[in-house]
Amino acid sequence: MADNDNIVRIQTNFTAGEFDPLLRARIDLEQYRAAAKELTNVVCLPQGGVTRRPGLQYIDTIPSAANPQNGVRLQSFEFSTTQQYVFLFVSNRLYIYKLGELVTNINGTGNDYLDLSSTGIASSNLSELYFLQSADVLIILQQDIEPVQITRGASHSSWTVSNISFEYIPKYAFTVTTAAGSTFASHTHLTPSGIEDTIRLTNKPTNGIFSDPESTYVNQYINVEPYGRIRIVKKISDDELEGFVEIPLASTEDTARADWEFESGYEDVWSSSRGWPRSGTFHEGRLFFGGSKSRPATVWGSVVADFFNFNPGQQLADEAVEATLDTDEVNAINSIVSNRDLLVFTSGGEFFVPQGSLDPIEPTNIIFKVTTRTGSKALKPISTENATYFIQRQGNQLIEYVFQDTDVNYRSQNFSLFSSHLVDDPVDITHVNPTSTSRPHTIILVNQDGTIAAYPFIRYQQVISPSLWTTEGLFKTACTDFDEIYVVVKRTINGSDVYHLEKFDFDFTTDAATQFFGATLPGTTSVTGLNYLEGETVDVVRDDLALQQKTVSSGGITIDVAPTEYVEVGIPYTPIIETLPVETRLPNGNVQGFLKRITEVNLILNSTQSIKVDTEEVSFRNLEDLSLGTGIEFYTGIKTVQPLNGFTEESTLTITQTKPLFFTLLGIEYKVSI
Repeated sequence: MADNDNIVRIQTNFTAGEFDPLLRARIDLEQYRAAAKELTNVVCLPQGGVTRRPGLQYIDTIPSAANPQNGVRLQSFEFSTTQQYVFLFVSNRLYIYKLGELVTNINGTGNDYLDLSSTGIASSNLSELYFLQSADVLIILQQDIEPVQITRGASHSSWTVSNISFEYIPKYAFTVTTAAGSTFASHTHLTPSGIEDTIRLTNKPTNGIFSDPESTYVNQYINVEPYGRIRIVKKISDDELEGFVEIPLASTEDTARADWEFESGYEDVWSSSRGWPRSGTFHEGRLFFGGSKSRPATVWGSVVADFFNFNPGQQLADEAVEATLDTDEVNAINSIVSNRDLLVFTSGGEFFVPQGSLDPIEPTNIIFKVTTRTGSKALKPISTENATYFIQRQGNQLIEYVFQDTDVNYRSQNFSLFSSHLVDDPVDITHVNPTSTSRPHTIILVNQDGTIAAYPFIRYQQVISPSLWTTEGLFKTACTDFDEIYVVVKRTINGSDVYHLEKFDFDFTTDAATQFFGATLPGTTSVTGLNYLEGETVDVVRDDLALQQKTVSSGGITIDVAPTEYVEVGIPYTPIIETLPVETRLPNGNVQGFLKRITEVNLILNSTQSIKVDTEEVSFRNLEDLSLGTGIEFYTGIKTVQPLNGFTEESTLTITQTKPLFFTLLGIEYKVSI
């Protein structure tokens, strides 16, 4: 192949995000031209560009007395459209934050936390807590603790926590015992008042055969030959019971004592000994629970508009429902979700409750239809835009579960297909709703290795733009308060492990950061209030000018000039964009095996203050125009860099920053010599 000195290529966008290394040879994919080899600490914009990821604003340090090293969990709570809270759970404690401020003196106790010691919420089960909200009540489920409800009172510091008091708990016979009618008394016949619905069973002749306490009989069964099954709902007298017919009787004739039996052993399906519900959701006016410790494949639905009442009653349309997944393998329910339909996610597959002609779910029509056999991890899925997203059972894929009109069924598809290397057995998942054209839906996965896989997407345009977020420390848990992402980060500060509550903010360019402005703006060169960063080497930005790094001593630093607008101090982090190897697609073939050299690069920039290409720092102002102490203006346009590197088989560009300032890269035009 002859040398070609003036081949020009342009990467117009990065909407395919970071590519899985296993796709390195797939130059035939259209996404290849819109992807990158590495995207770390950046955000892919739906318009195609890449910008620096939001920095992390420091909110608080979790007290060491709370033992956060044993476990921590975040959850948002929306009391009203104007009052949202972030709940920070540690063992036996709940810290409550409103607008980034810790709520203190909870219930007038002098404590800055709500005591959870009576609930069973402890370090050992924090990762398994399942949250759902109804109006101003947060419900917490976990298979080993009695369901908990947290309610806000009249003020921000007024909160109550208690176990849910169920009006009726479903029954199940873990051990069945039967007694023939002949064991009760001789010459005993039962006479039914009807053959279906609610009836009375009267003993003749009267001899007090039902003389035990009512609890002995209620919710147990009378079975009748040749067929008939009655659930006892009330004791009328020692010779009369009231029951609901689940299997109609043959007639109302007297039933001889040899032709009926008393079936007992039915007990509360949820209890301290049998375990409690594992997951739940609200759907069509009912509270549904999915799975429990002893009944992992069963779904229960409450009475309509009576959420804590699971009484099956007479199986009328608005009474409680119950059904079990009957499959040829174990399908422990991990999550239950209300979306277009009632969705059930299990360890072995995905199910939904079909509703013909949009009929409501009733006791007599609830069935489960299996759709796919992917299997899910025990993390609550995310639902948005008529799709539901969950983590595959092995923890290495993000799955989109969506109804297909053409198939009239649901389909599971690998949402992270081109970037599954970013998904590393996530321990938490949250979702941010779009707030502007440049801030689309974003799924946040907290990986077990302490990184975050961020998945911005526009589903109907098939735009999925993942990147990896890291920090000097480990991300442990995350939640979303409307449009703000809160995280707990484990950091090593001054030789000790600490746990910070921090918040992603696009106005910040450092982590664990504090900004001083307005009334908090230092009037001198001394910046204090940094005790939480004692001993750390920090980045400093004053009035849009990146200063030399400082080391925090005695809770403060000294800068060159007193700020006039703002100063930000925080831990550094580095954005990295590395392009995929150049593929020019010449008319006579591809060039993957040939030596190549990028001779010139044109960076298409928007609102950028600092950027570096390989070893070349891009200049944004001339020395003669530099006025000492002034900030760097935002630049929009094209910057040219040349030359960059020698001939290699894999010519890539690495674009990064050495200063904690803003940048947005819209595209790259480059010249290639082969």
